[in-house]
Amino acid sequence: MLARPGLTPYAVRRLRYTDTAFGILDALLRSGAPVPEYWIVEADPEDPEAYADAGPDAGGGNHTLDSVTCTYDALSEALRETGGVAACAAALRVAREEWECLDSALCEGAPLPEPWARPSAWTRPSRVMDRPMP
Repeated sequence: MLARPGLTPYAVRRLRYTDTAFGILDALLRSGAPVPEYWIVEADPEDPEAYADAGPDAGGGNHTLDSVTCTYDALSEALRETGGVAACAAALRVAREEWECLDSALCEGAPLPEPWARPSAWTRPSRVMDRPMP
């Protein structure tokens, strides 16, 4: 949707559709749905050794949790733009740039932005709660 934003007169509608689609993705990832397979997010971003076996492209490059979260925030903000055709067309351009940055960072192994972050292994609930009561 962002790669081909369409004709300028339809920018308001396209921005709303794109915001809706991103909202669905956002809700799914916040609820723990699987991330796309091409995003390298298996490792714990706080563990520098976690990327050791992931290959030369893993490790997030220069991307930090703060940088990907800022990109996520800028994308979300651009998609919530209100206004006329010109404002929405400009917002679509910003959203496209931010999405490309976020997607490429995640493909390089950057941590998920804070709203999508997965709990570390040490914060997962105990399996004891899954056992039936005696």
